[in-house]
Amino acid sequence: MDHHASVARWDTLPLDTVTEMVARKVIAAGGQMRLQTYLKQGALDAVVADRGVTVREGEVLRVPAGAVHQAEALADSFVLDWRT
Repeated sequence: MDHHASVARWDTLPLDTVTEMVARKVIAAGGQMRLQTYLKQGALDAVVADRGVTVREGEVLRVPAGAVHQAEALADSFVLDWRT
């Protein structure tokens, strides 16, 4: 199982237009559930499966299913988490 994290810039993800009034950004999760963290404000130092990564404002951190992970805020931060 792949336990590597990935980081993507929110503003570079393609916009999927559902209807004239609704659009969304889709982050593909693959076949496994994963935790995804969007950093609206601030910065985090995260460790996923013994690999460090810094997540900055406007980025999405994807943590694969089953990966041991932790994060520490480097500044006051506003974070949205969800599982897919």
